[in-house]
Amino acid sequence: MKKISVIVPIYNTEKYLHRCLNSIINQSYKELEIILVNDGSKDSSPQICDEFAEKDSRVKVIHKKNEGVAKARNTAISMATGDYLAFVDSDDFIDKAMFERLINKTEKNDADIAICGFKITPGDECEAVYIDEEHTFDSQRALEHLYIDMDFCFVTLWGKIFKRELFNDIIIPSVVCAEDNYVLYKIFLKAKTIVYDKSEMYMYYYRTDSATKTFNESSSEDFRAFSEQMYFWEKEGRMDLHRMCFVRCFKRLIMTMGCAKGNPKIEGFNQMMKEAYEKCINEHIDKVNIGWLEKKMYLTDWCDDQKHTIPYYYIRIKDYLRNY
Repeated sequence: MKKISVIVPIYNTEKYLHRCLNSIINQSYKELEIILVNDGSKDSSPQICDEFAEKDSRVKVIHKKNEGVAKARNTAISMATGDYLAFVDSDDFIDKAMFERLINKTEKNDADIAICGFKITPGDECEAVYIDEEHTFDSQRALEHLYIDMDFCFVTLWGKIFKRELFNDIIIPSVVCAEDNYVLYKIFLKAKTIVYDKSEMYMYYYRTDSATKTFNESSSEDFRAFSEQMYFWEKEGRMDLHRMCFVRCFKRLIMTMGCAKGNPKIEGFNQMMKEAYEKCINEHIDKVNIGWLEKKMYLTDWCDDQKHTIPYYYIRIKDYLRNY
């Protein structure tokens, strides 16, 4: 049987950790290597990790100083011995059959990545997130899901299994947040085949106590990641993917403007938007034809005034940000 290395970065999540780890050790697929990285937790998380290691020989624990989730994941990746890698956040949990279903799909289709749907679980409520199809994709179509369709199932490291070799030469950067955006496009590019199972098997726990901070930091980090991606595609001579990435950035700007409108809790928003425009839009806009952009994006679902489409928002963003 193929082995899956399951990587769990942990920092002060004692409240959720038992639920997370129990959902992993009780998987129907047993050939697992479970790597817990205690990233300098100050609560009882280190003790909980050690308790699970004592009762299950598949669990390995790394205790290290606090350096952030990216370095925690990189540390675990470097020592992983599995044929596949999977990532689970320590405040989330997974369906009992998740790894069995994903590895079966991977092996059956000779795929490099398997992806599943997920549920957002704030408290006792659940909201399913998935694309309403089950397909096998090539890397081009996966990148279209990432950029054009903005399918949330495609934008995170969790909720998937990856062939181990896809992470050769991949280092997750140590950024404040949204580190997935710096690596997933490179991993999708390397993959020949990606399979998708729309079953909601990953349970993402939405923590409202950090929502405002996350909005500010993830929005600005997203734009920095988009800019890096566009330069990458331009260097590779893939202007089709450069344009797709621009579309994703453009959509993100519009949604960010909508979310921040009239919200006094989101401090420094105007400055962040100005930086995003200068770094991500202004440097690349001349390489993207507005007619092509309009054809690829009809954003009435995100618009306050559904009579307006892309040219309107294109002008609005440019005028709005240039006034700051």
